[in-house]
Amino acid sequence: MDRRLSARAGFTLIELLVVVAVLSVVALGAGLTLARAPGTEPDRAALLRAFDDARRAAVTGQVWHGLSLARREMVPMRLNPDYGWVPSGPAQAWRGQASVRTPDPAAPGGPQIVFAPTAETSRVEIVLRRRGAGTVICRADGWSGLSCD
Repeated sequence: MDRRLSARAGFTLIELLVVVAVLSVVALGAGLTLARAPGTEPDRAALLRAFDDARRAAVTGQVWHGLSLARREMVPMRLNPDYGWVPSGPAQAWRGQASVRTPDPAAPGGPQIVFAPTAETSRVEIVLRRRGAGTVICRADGWSGLSCD
């Protein structure tokens, strides 16, 4: 076998650029597909995080906090002694829809979920829906935090 190198051996620069471009497109497509969280998981994760954050803020700051949940967004709130319930952070839009059921109606202008400085919370059931992705139900009994099915 004669294995001599010649000027025609190897790849051309154009061939290498084409291969790199094709691999980049494939990697980008795979990354975008994997980065997209399916179903109601992003809303569920955001709700659990907001619930824990508000509960922690109420206990550590010894100030009443709350979450105002609407069909399309969630707004963290706190109780201001002079102004009543005021937003304590930006509204977060749901990717799907949310509905709230609670045995105790919210005060006018107040949030549906209230967090006391004693770590007690409102009893609540939150239903998260996303078209084509099913339903997740999250519940809080007032003491043990929020759990989702």
